[in-house]
Amino acid sequence: MAKKNSSAKPPKKTRTTSVPGTVRGFSLQATRFLYYLLKAEQDDIVSLEYFEDVGVERADGTKLAEQDKSYLSSNPLTDRSVVFWKTLRNWVDAAEAGVLPPAESYFVVYAPNANMGEIVQAFHNAETIEKAEKALRKARGILKNGDGWEISDAAKEHVDVVLGADVRVVGRIIKRFIVDATDESPEDALKPLLLGKLVGEDSFDLVITWAHGWVKRQIDRFVKHGQPARIVQKTFHKALLEFVRNHDRADILRSVAGTPTDEEVATELAARDYVNQLRIIDLDDVDVLEAVNDFLSASVDRTTWSDQGMISEASISTLEKDLETTWRNKRRRTKLGHGDKDPKDQGQLTYTDCMEHNARMDGLETPRPFIRGSWHALADDLTIGWHPEYVNALAALESTTEEVTEE
Repeated sequence: MAKKNSSAKPPKKTRTTSVPGTVRGFSLQATRFLYYLLKAEQDDIVSLEYFEDVGVERADGTKLAEQDKSYLSSNPLTDRSVVFWKTLRNWVDAAEAGVLPPAESYFVVYAPNANMGEIVQAFHNAETIEKAEKALRKARGILKNGDGWEISDAAKEHVDVVLGADVRVVGRIIKRFIVDATDESPEDALKPLLLGKLVGEDSFDLVITWAHGWVKRQIDRFVKHGQPARIVQKTFHKALLEFVRNHDRADILRSVAGTPTDEEVATELAARDYVNQLRIIDLDDVDVLEAVNDFLSASVDRTTWSDQGMISEASISTLEKDLETTWRNKRRRTKLGHGDKDPKDQGQLTYTDCMEHNARMDGLETPRPFIRGSWHALADDLTIGWHPEYVNALAALESTTEEVTEE
């Protein structure tokens, strides 16, 4: 996780210690809890107030511990902030207890719009042990005047623990310490994690409202049973996917494939049977290139949607069987209606008819390039073909190619 510079002036608000401040803090934690559920990998576990305000236990064994600072007037990132030093002290205690091994953990302070002090900035920028130890010496120099400390007694209690601990432990914590003081609101940070992946702009408000409600219900359930709020990301993703399927069907399967490179296109043109299938019916080069783009796009989408749990192997298999049945019917119609035409023309008629076909997968709308690319995938393994005698025609093309190569 890269360090980043993020600093802004805190908003000027009236200081208060009333209940709304506590509610605001919990709301921030719940929002960040949702943020990591959206961002985490499927086998990661996201927790609330378990080993940290918000924590992520990753499948590779690493942990992310995030302290969320919701403040009304007091900047939590000043050099003498009691809140800041207490956070570091808690991490030192957790590291020494083996709860947060420094070499396998990341330590984050999330404080929107907060302004980093000189010490906090130095800790945030320290990306090596050497820089971390230098930042610790700098902190001691700033806070200490001769034999005395220029800090409050409340802060000194935590500073003593941090600066008095094993420098190798503290240094590793600071090396992996990150401040996120973005001026982006916590809610705004959720939007890009949903848009373009699962939902459309028109459905965002509906889905994010549901997601907040789902998180609150899960937290309440854990609290009721006296259990820590820990959720495996794939459990949340499954519930999210089900909700989106029921409320945003038209947008759920959005293409995530980009434009293929020239090298990828050249590889396809040189070696794939679905391309040869188009050659034997004399399809124009423009149409062949479009077919390559569709095939590659569909391949990327199929893999991504499957990895995200949006489609299953069963739904892919069902689509392929449906397409194969549709192809047989269209091929039969071409033969009955245009059996007197040249075989290449018959192939182009069948091909054009198939390329205009729309299909759903698991009852969900699919991008047109995906269906066209799925036809080409079937043509590539010779399950279907465009030429009436496509198997023999392909064999003849390959034989001709081999003869030319030998010459």
